[in-house]
Amino acid sequence: MSIWEAVNIKPRGGRSTYGGGGSGNVKRWTPKEDALLRKWYGKKPIRWMIKTLKRSKAAIHTRAGKFGLHAYSVGGRNRARIHQVPPAHP
Repeated sequence: MSIWEAVNIKPRGGRSTYGGGGSGNVKRWTPKEDALLRKWYGKKPIRWMIKTLKRSKAAIHTRAGKFGLHAYSVGGRNRARIHQVPPAHP
C-alpha cells in the first residue's frame, strides 16, 4: 500500500476534477461549461455567468480569452457584444 492509498488522497498529477495551478485546487472546465461560456459570454451579464458556472469573474474572462471571445461596450452603453477574433495566419 502506498502512502497515497493510506491517507486516501490522490497524488499530484493524479486524475481528478481538480488540477493545473500551483495550489492544486483549480477546478477543470467541463465541455458543458465551455459550451455555455461560448454561447452566452458577452450576451448575458457577468453576474449571471458567475452564478451559473460557479466560477470567479477572472476565471470566466480568462477562459473566454482562450476561445478568442471578447465582450466590449458599444456606443458608450454597457451592452455587451461578442467579437470573435480571427485566427492568426502563419
